[in-house]
Amino acid sequence: MQDSTSSSAFPCVCAARSPRSARAAPATGATVCPWVERCPRAAVATLVRMTATGQVRLPDLDDDDLMAWVTRHGVAARLVAPGVPTPTVPEAAAALGVRPEQVLKSLVFLVAGEPRLVIAAGEDRVRYPALAAAWGVGRRQLRMATPEEAQALSGYAVGGMPPFGHREPLQTLVDARRIVSGLRVYAGGGTRSALLELETDELLRVTGARSEPLTDDPDGGDPA
Repeated sequence: MQDSTSSSAFPCVCAARSPRSARAAPATGATVCPWVERCPRAAVATLVRMTATGQVRLPDLDDDDLMAWVTRHGVAARLVAPGVPTPTVPEAAAALGVRPEQVLKSLVFLVAGEPRLVIAAGEDRVRYPALAAAWGVGRRQLRMATPEEAQALSGYAVGGMPPFGHREPLQTLVDARRIVSGLRVYAGGGTRSALLELETDELLRVTGARSEPLTDDPDGGDPA
């Protein structure tokens, strides 16, 4: 469902630098940034810097924005508010009374400068070699986004990052070792005090994610 074929998952940076350099995408009416297409690595740094200095004003997104997106796209999910902040997996699992592996984390990575999303379960550690192989890049071309980069690119703060509903769709990978069909899971709900409850089948449908083994084997075997 979520379009992962877009050549750019950035808001237009060059529109702030030169309005004439932005063009409208005819299919969606969204602004596509040709400068981003030429040099995504520099565009990320510029977007973060311009956001921090107020040159570009992008509204932060929260749980209301996420639920508006969910409703608009007919997603079978609901927001859960445990009543306490849940910025980490252990805190979320304790507040909900569920196993840590039922709580998902959505992580923004930069792959050759382009933002992409990784969804993993519980406290499982994502393996960089597995990510690099899945995306067909060298290890040095891959890094996790800083909290500032993640928020500027997605709209959501780290600790409440949802698996979808970002400023622009992000190409997404999910960990095949944990995130399998038929499970009820909880993901970031747009703020640190909300979680999104949904089924894994719906998560996979909405994100259009590719499933790959990305974490250490939970049974203790060789993850490779």
